[in-house]
Amino acid sequence: MLPLTNGGEEQRGLLNMASIKVYTERDNELGVSVLHVDTPHIDYTTGGLVKEAILNELQLLDKIVVDLSMVEVVDTPGIAAIVNLLKEVKTSSTTKRIACSGVPNNVRRIMELLGVNRILEIYDHTDLAIASLATEMLSDDWDNT
Repeated sequence: MLPLTNGGEEQRGLLNMASIKVYTERDNELGVSVLHVDTPHIDYTTGGLVKEAILNELQLLDKIVVDLSMVEVVDTPGIAAIVNLLKEVKTSSTTKRIACSGVPNNVRRIMELLGVNRILEIYDHTDLAIASLATEMLSDDWDNT
């Protein structure tokens, strides 16, 4: 589990594993976590670690934005880890959502060629991803009233 410090509505966590650093920002009011992946490569080893960090975060909040702006390369096993995670999440829950932001153009092209963009929401900026997930949460709440 991520070591956390409480900073009001926003909580931050830090997870440092092998060659990857992941830190989170949570906004409980909006119900969205942002997982910042600080590694140049997502491959077989780091892909599993990113997947683990996302699954840990999904235990706390249902909406996750994965910020990939620090990532330069995602190889095939890295994309497979992301796709497998999406499949797990979609089959286990109807309320959990994952989006990516800050995806570098070379990584985005690979995701588009493999069709990942059809099952994963990809945004240019983290703020846009948060707004989309938070808006959906607010409209779900409105529908339930």
